[in-house]
Amino acid sequence: MHIKELPDGWLGKVNALHQGVEKSKGDWLLFTDADVHFGQGLLKRAIYIVKKEKADHLALLPRVFVKKFWLNVCITTFGFLFLISTRAVLVNRKNSKTPIGIGAFNLVSKSIYNKTPGFEWLRLEPADDYGLGLMINNAGGRSHFALAGRDLSVPWYGSVREMFKGLEKNLFGSGAHYSPVRLIIMVPVLWLLAAAPIVAIVAGILTPSWTMTILGGVAIGIVIVTSIASFKSRRSESLYLLLFSPGLVMISFMFLWSGYRCLKNGGINWRGTHYSLKELRTGQRVKF
Repeated sequence: MHIKELPDGWLGKVNALHQGVEKSKGDWLLFTDADVHFGQGLLKRAIYIVKKEKADHLALLPRVFVKKFWLNVCITTFGFLFLISTRAVLVNRKNSKTPIGIGAFNLVSKSIYNKTPGFEWLRLEPADDYGLGLMINNAGGRSHFALAGRDLSVPWYGSVREMFKGLEKNLFGSGAHYSPVRLIIMVPVLWLLAAAPIVAIVAGILTPSWTMTILGGVAIGIVIVTSIASFKSRRSESLYLLLFSPGLVMISFMFLWSGYRCLKNGGINWRGTHYSLKELRTGQRVKF
């Protein structure tokens, strides 16, 4: 399809998704991105999973392939924060009401989609992928979440600088709700989370206080255990998650940059179109 005109009050991508759904005729809708690589047989296995789990929606987390060390640290930290903030661990529990949505792979039953308000509800929402999961959840649909591993992969960003630029349109809205006050509070909290374990150990040694030293050691131990448990088959990812603290600081600066650009420009610029802060706040649906 070639869409020649963008209606007023619509993000370009969301409008394209809306137009695609309007033309679709199948029982299942797959929302994905152009740079996502599908392993052989992935779609068959995906349909098998939704039928086995009696799910209306399947969200798959892809594996991200990048060769730059600090970019990997940022992406791993960002992914970990996403899983925590969305409470993804609860999605597959029986009678769960926790929504999930992944831009690389959202497989949705057409019948449950028809019970939602559709993409018009998300027309000004940059985080449309998670918003889709939220709509399905609100409509009473059942979601299932899985890690796709090598079966689904995406290059995502080529450098930390590209990641700063790419997340510029998303972070201030979904993370800080387009609120400067919330951003000012949130960023120092992230810094405290990043520094607290080391500060506790150093302060405990200098004071001296065994309680602070032990608490700091326990916090670092939790990160190590979580890192190994999360990526027990892939040592490189474990290393990146071990650097969660510096990764958290880098992500916090991405939040600051996103907020600064949005406030300075009075909104966001996405693919040549400007969306004002006022209309973005009015149309916001996703708030972490």
